[in-house]
Amino acid sequence: MAASLSGLDISQPIDIGGIPVNPHLFGDEPEGRRFAAVTEVQFEGDERFYRLDVDLEDLETLEEMSSAARDYIDDIIGRYPGAFKGRAAGEYELANLRTIFIERRF
Repeated sequence: MAASLSGLDISQPIDIGGIPVNPHLFGDEPEGRRFAAVTEVQFEGDERFYRLDVDLEDLETLEEMSSAARDYIDDIIGRYPGAFKGRAAGEYELANLRTIFIERRF
């Protein structure tokens, strides 16, 4: 599935029919979560990729996944100052966002 996402423009709609379904995803308490993605992000000026596990309520475009990744990064920075080489929340640019794996509850 990741290969089919990689060819999309960031605002192009995603055909979720190609995303594998796991009805047991998130157990008995999905709490609004429908998608789980393993992603890797790379910051501008940094050669390293950082792995993130991102949960999403909905996923219509890669822009939404990028936004969820940014929210997750900002949350980590807020809890662990110095994470991601001391970047400040919201004060960075992502150079790359790769989707390694994605699945959906329904």
